[in-house]
Amino acid sequence: MRIGILIELYRPYLSGVVVSIELLAKELLERGHQVFILTPEVQGYKDTSDFKVVRLPSFRFFGKRFAVPFLSKRVKKNVKELDLDLIHIQGPYPTGFLGIKLAQGLGLPILMTYHAHVLFYLKTWANIWNWPLSFIARIMTLWIIRWTSKHCQLIIAPSHFIKNVLRGYGIKTQIEVLPTGIKPFSLKSAPLSRSQLGLPREGKILIYVGRLAKEKNLKMLILAFEEVLKARKDVFLVLVGDGHFRPTLEKTVKRKKLEDLIFFLGEKPHGEIGSILKVSDVFAFPSLSETQGLAVAEAMAAGLPVVVVGEGAALEFIDNKENGLVVPNLPKEFASAILSIIGSSDLASFLGQNAQKKVIALRPEVVYQEIEGLYSQLTKEFIPVRK
Repeated sequence: MRIGILIELYRPYLSGVVVSIELLAKELLERGHQVFILTPEVQGYKDTSDFKVVRLPSFRFFGKRFAVPFLSKRVKKNVKELDLDLIHIQGPYPTGFLGIKLAQGLGLPILMTYHAHVLFYLKTWANIWNWPLSFIARIMTLWIIRWTSKHCQLIIAPSHFIKNVLRGYGIKTQIEVLPTGIKPFSLKSAPLSRSQLGLPREGKILIYVGRLAKEKNLKMLILAFEEVLKARKDVFLVLVGDGHFRPTLEKTVKRKKLEDLIFFLGEKPHGEIGSILKVSDVFAFPSLSETQGLAVAEAMAAGLPVVVVGEGAALEFIDNKENGLVVPNLPKEFASAILSIIGSSDLASFLGQNAQKKVIALRPEVVYQEIEGLYSQLTKEFIPVRK
């Protein structure tokens, strides 16, 4: 099959969605399919992917590039020449609108993976969550989600949590729950040491991997870390990733005089994250907004004990006290869970080993075989109606 995947924020941006799409694309290539990534153009950036990347006209908004959500004759002509069999969009964004118009114009089946809890993000991002602007924003966002969903033949939800959210919005489209495939980090060569990574040689390391965004609840993580420091002085917190909330977090760390104990490593190549996990002791994930929790699953695949807040889709991976610890969204409770792990090598080993066993079902070859089957089903059952 010739598959067109439309994604809003692709390289040079890095996120769990980007990692998910690249895993999918690589697996599809290995299965003999042809994959085309359609994404907004970013001035000065050159693509180096193994699959073909088609850049779309874009506009700048809050420092990022988004697709122009109108189907021009040039874009339609260029996409038509790709001779696609189906279109796979990644959410109710400008590329989603464009993908629907392309599917309608070219007579192609279309499906959507709903990666983000958009209304939760809207509430967190905006300082307008009070009448009347918040009411208008919510109504508009719900309309966009419903309109996009209505025009897809199938929706993939990365978790039952998100499927239930969409049903709560009144979405009637068929929804299949299918998590992102997890490929264990390759450490064929010698992993990087702590000193090579710029981290303390001694002591316990708590690690967070993900975007540094307000909705990730990282201020609570810093408060929990302060509670940990009251009990132990040999603990460090490492934040891997970048985002709009980083300056705020750095100011908080400086104000609290924790610069020597909290490390901001920034974005790292996906292959290097395995080394960072390898030298860490606990994966701390305070996010309240996860639609799947890809970073949690990857940490579990690496055999790292995890502590998460008991909200969102990450809970679908974790059986509390069996392969991770689930706690309320309270700094002292979060800190207590961390301390119990770093204070007991037996508990850390028990949780880490069980975590690896839990995510075996998310092997890419298992997950993407199911996606391949859904693609095949769509193309066979679809009746083209061009508009």
